[in-house]
Amino acid sequence: HVNASFSSSLVDLFQGIPLSESSNHTFRPLASTWSDPTKAGGYGWGQLSHLFGGVFKVTHLKAEKAFCFSVPSPTNVDYTDAISVKFSNGATGAFSGSAFVPKGFGGGFNITVHGDKGTLYLDMEIKRERLLVRLNDGTNLEENINEGEGTMSYGTKAPIDTFIDLCLGKNVINHGNAEIGLKTVKILDAIYRSMKSEKVEKV
Repeated sequence: HVNASFSSSLVDLFQGIPLSESSNHTFRPLASTWSDPTKAGGYGWGQLSHLFGGVFKVTHLKAEKAFCFSVPSPTNVDYTDAISVKFSNGATGAFSGSAFVPKGFGGGFNITVHGDKGTLYLDMEIKRERLLVRLNDGTNLEENINEGEGTMSYGTKAPIDTFIDLCLGKNVINHGNAEIGLKTVKILDAIYRSMKSEKVEKV
């Protein structure tokens, strides 16, 4: 079983208001990038794409069915998402997303994977950062994450550098490869179909 959530301070974006934190930026994307339901606006496409990318990187699972309830914004994109997933190997998943985090906090990002050998905990929220694998035999495997190295350390330089290196044919690790991208797009497509139908949808 996988349970994971991602929350951020983005209510303004999904209302069609430019992100307040970007007021002094030279280039500001159109607010409709996130708030127009005909242009893949909404929390799922805008934020949960990152969460599912992480889930598929860690687990290698393949989604089979998905169901989602959501809360709509004034522009009729999703502010929040409450998602249930069935994977092809029989595993289940519960995923949550919300744009209602107060400004200046940084939000939260966590993935927990329960299996027959133990549990993996990954938490990137400020002051809670940890990566821990707790096995059924009592063994703990822990990777230290310093305070501030979670969601507060997010930047765009490393992903852009990696993208350019890949374009140049350099031998670099691509943590968001085509397979992960395809799985992410397919599950989000099913999630958005479920929002409309209020039924379980095939991935």
